[in-house]
Amino acid sequence: MKKNINKTIMSILIAMSLAMSGTSTVAMAETGPARGAEPLDTGIGTGGPSVPGSSASGTSAAGATASGSSAATANATANASLIASSPFNTNVYGSPVNGYYCDGVTTYTYENLESDISALVSEFGSVVKSSVLGVSADNRNIYELTVGEPSAENQILLTATMHGREYITTQLVMRQIHDMLSMAENGGGFKGQGVASLLQTTCIHVIPMVNPDGAVLSQFGASKVKSQTILGNLKAMIQHDQQRENYTGDTDWYYRRWKNNANGVDINRNFSIGWKELDDSRYYPSYEYYKGPSAESEAETQALIKVLNEASFDEVINYHAQGSVVYWSFGGAPEGVEARSKQLAELVKQDTGYILGAASTNKNSVGSGSYKEYLALKGIPSVTIEVGIGSCPLPDTDIDGIWQRNSEVLKDLVYEINHR
Repeated sequence: MKKNINKTIMSILIAMSLAMSGTSTVAMAETGPARGAEPLDTGIGTGGPSVPGSSASGTSAAGATASGSSAATANATANASLIASSPFNTNVYGSPVNGYYCDGVTTYTYENLESDISALVSEFGSVVKSSVLGVSADNRNIYELTVGEPSAENQILLTATMHGREYITTQLVMRQIHDMLSMAENGGGFKGQGVASLLQTTCIHVIPMVNPDGAVLSQFGASKVKSQTILGNLKAMIQHDQQRENYTGDTDWYYRRWKNNANGVDINRNFSIGWKELDDSRYYPSYEYYKGPSAESEAETQALIKVLNEASFDEVINYHAQGSVVYWSFGGAPEGVEARSKQLAELVKQDTGYILGAASTNKNSVGSGSYKEYLALKGIPSVTIEVGIGSCPLPDTDIDGIWQRNSEVLKDLVYEINHR
């Protein structure tokens, strides 16, 4: 009872926060990463990515009436201030907890992920395996973990960090997996059933960092780009974005808000469903929203499609940030897929206290290039869980609060699929 009261209070606080920010407490149905998908701070329609303490546009209202020399001085002073307050100064470099970075408070990096994958395979090798689904443009592995019994009837896919700046979700799903495996090893139970027995009848496929290049760009900017060709392309993309948005701030703020992959493509707009019809408003590689030169052009997109050929999936859980919302509806989905997706969303809402997205009213939707739509038309129910409140990337110190909300989600989904 106490836990349910706490979840109710959390839901009320989320609704109040969204209302204060001007965001409706009734979340719109997800139809792909449409403009405004991150309601609190998108940078869309402004002069570039949001920068704390600065005007979004390249010239302030005061600067518009100032003399040319005064405006130049003001811009130079502002730019010097931005450089001094590099967004990467907010990174947190914490220590692993009992050998696992995912259980600490840290800026969860690609290297931390590799370390934790090795630790999981070493400690729980009988029930967890690691493989590589593909390689990113900047030569980083797109990893997959299989947890439980590979040949089990019940098959779940769990993904995170499709968008670079949402990298906190990788740490979350790795913490979920480590928690579940530890419970299984130590004889722990969930709702009266042993976790080990649940894993004997379930296989969880995990792609913990769909977009490793995007995560690295958001965390470290240009400093960890491996390929000089890609580095040159990134500089050209940012220059193009700056010109389009009339933004004169430091380029680190573009990297910090990097959503796309290293090719400047939004993976969640790169799937074939509705790709041709989608107007991405970019038309050029960018830090966000560009749908790509062709449908399914990217290694990350291809990895997400490839994994669907490995098993007959019952459901897919996609973790994103931010908004504390659970999206489930796609107007073009088959009726059975839509109904099951809502069931999953209701379960997640119950566990997290997050707001439930509204049903789509456009039953003739052709899609907008998103993975959720692609899954729906393949007959696979799914939900998109948007964790946290604020501007992405969310503060690394938010992980414990996000974990508290989501600690039971995966276990509950595994339990539910075994008791349908």
